[in-house]
Amino acid sequence: MRHIALANPMPSGVPLNRGWTILHVTLIQVAALILPFLAALGTRGPGVLVAGGTAIATALVWEAAFARARQRAVTVHGLTTGLIVAVMAPAAAEPWQIALAVSFGAVIAELAFGGRGFGFVNAGLAALAFLLFSFPGLTPGGASVAVAVAALPGGAALVMTGLVSWRILLATALGLIAVASVSGMAPDPALTAAALVFPVIFLVADPLGAAVTNPGRIAHGLLAGGLVALFMGSGNTAPDPGHIVFAALIASIFAPLLDEIAIRTLATLRERRHG
Repeated sequence: MRHIALANPMPSGVPLNRGWTILHVTLIQVAALILPFLAALGTRGPGVLVAGGTAIATALVWEAAFARARQRAVTVHGLTTGLIVAVMAPAAAEPWQIALAVSFGAVIAELAFGGRGFGFVNAGLAALAFLLFSFPGLTPGGASVAVAVAALPGGAALVMTGLVSWRILLATALGLIAVASVSGMAPDPALTAAALVFPVIFLVADPLGAAVTNPGRIAHGLLAGGLVALFMGSGNTAPDPGHIVFAALIASIFAPLLDEIAIRTLATLRERRHG
């Protein structure tokens, strides 16, 4: 489990300006999420507002409760969780289902470990996985050209600031293409891109849930992309957002192990090189 003190700039392996904190990361992510949220609102209607309001309120209430119990300052990290869930929440999901899922994600994936930066799974990712696993009839949203295009400016900003690794983004695409080719699948490029862009940027490559070593990042992306292709099956021309959610979850769970393997491998090679 990675350990990131809230007073420290950021986890090792994520190059940021000196003095940045987890709060800065949250605010930058929120800014990057605004356009995709507006795009989802424009394509799916007022239900996105209901989902977003429910998700944000639930996450912030839990953060306030844990902050009070631990005698810490109240944070606003739940804004990121709420916006991610709002963009990808199934249109048919009831507010109570969203509240239950966000409660699970915020508490189990984040607050139980000490808050943002101490866990290894994105709270929004955990909430979406819980929602889809607990209510299998629901179909997640977020797979639209409008949302994908709207996610690009924020994604570019996250890459430029070092919050998102381009290695993970590229490796995810390569992993999907490689497994699809071996399996004889021919995914539709436009539909696949529409489905992949938002969740890959904000779930697979999340800076607090992805691998932090460069070899680990490549392995992380390849694993996530390969799993997406496997979950698609041979009869589909594009991945369902649910496939990406569960692929991102599995990749995040294995991220610490991938980093450990990368570190040990590099250390072994260095020892052999220098005797």
